[in-house]
Amino acid sequence: MSSVHSPTPGQGIMHVSFNQDCTCVALGSTEGVAIYNLESHLTCYKHAIGAVSIAEMLFCTSLVAFVGAGEQPTLTPRRLSVLNTSTQKIIQDMNFATRVLAVAMNRQRLVVVVEKKAYVYALHTLALLRSLETPDNAKGLCALGTCSEPTLLALPASDTTAIMAWSPCGRLLASASTTGTVIRVHRLPTAAKAYTFRRGALNATIHSLAFSPAEVEPPLLAVCSSHGSVHIFRLEALDRHPAAAAASAAAGILSAVMKYSVADMVNPARSIAMVRLPCQGIPSACALIPCRKRSTISPSKPPTLQRHTSLHSSASNPHPNASHTATSEPTSDAAPRRSSSSSGTEGGGHRSSRNSSGNATGTPESLDGDVGSDGDCITLMVANLDGLLYEYCVTDLGKTGSGGAKSTLEGEWSMLGTVH
Repeated sequence: MSSVHSPTPGQGIMHVSFNQDCTCVALGSTEGVAIYNLESHLTCYKHAIGAVSIAEMLFCTSLVAFVGAGEQPTLTPRRLSVLNTSTQKIIQDMNFATRVLAVAMNRQRLVVVVEKKAYVYALHTLALLRSLETPDNAKGLCALGTCSEPTLLALPASDTTAIMAWSPCGRLLASASTTGTVIRVHRLPTAAKAYTFRRGALNATIHSLAFSPAEVEPPLLAVCSSHGSVHIFRLEALDRHPAAAAASAAAGILSAVMKYSVADMVNPARSIAMVRLPCQGIPSACALIPCRKRSTISPSKPPTLQRHTSLHSSASNPHPNASHTATSEPTSDAAPRRSSSSSGTEGGGHRSSRNSSGNATGTPESLDGDVGSDGDCITLMVANLDGLLYEYCVTDLGKTGSGGAKSTLEGEWSMLGTVH
């Protein structure tokens, strides 16, 4: 789950967040809460309740948690509201002594972060399980794993950590510091550093980190920065030549007596692909999904969020899947994803495709079939605080050098279109 907050609350869109399976985007704005479906490219839900600073949804269900921006008493930033979008009913309001800075959910847990604490709740009953003390955490930094067994929560140990993200399997944790030049990936449960990647030489704010889905091998990691670019790194197998292993061991010994890690200074890996965004400087969240065959389904009935039952399940139905998980995947009546040749329709305008060099192109022929099965192609989604969604097809991931990976802009959409 990848999200981004506005640095100036109270103006326009204040929060954009991909859900856990990257099928929808939740938006919090001065108008309220909106849900945008990434399959149909339509806004499938809106709730105009007033300014909302945080909006998070649970997978593709009708369970949404939101926090007000403080423009009216009922939407205080010290209150988290859990909403059933199918009934428009508030399941529960949860009040805190200080401003809520971040919210995260998986099928088992709800995590609420304030400046010096993180509260962990059981999602079924919303009963408080733990209250964790943290260092000053003014940005509300946290990372909750999407897998439920075990539930993994990462919290910052110092104010130099800027962002963190779990891999889908929960075995890797990526992080970046406030300088934003180096990305580190640690392997659990030992917390040993497994990978070090060089994003660039100039400092940057890292807005988003996103791993590829579990079925993509080797795994990929997307890094979206304030320089208006997304770098994609490949997490190669750790089996290396004995000489490389010896060099790594020597670096580890030196690191023990030096302030900075030698591994971070000696030839860290570079990205295999870089995508230049048309929205430099606008905070953006990114997500990676497998390339797949285009839909040919009818656009007559766009998908909507489905109803779920009460959050408070019975003892005979202890698992979230049995009690409130919705099945709101697009049906055969859903609207199709638009190709680069499509004209602008509901949900926002659409631009022609462009490759990584900026030249206009047609949609690659491979997109007409089932692509990406060999790990040579990935789809990159980027959602920003201007309410725009960009979709790129990144191909030739296995190539290196100047003739390496290529990116093609498949489309651009406005996420705050008319509700369907």
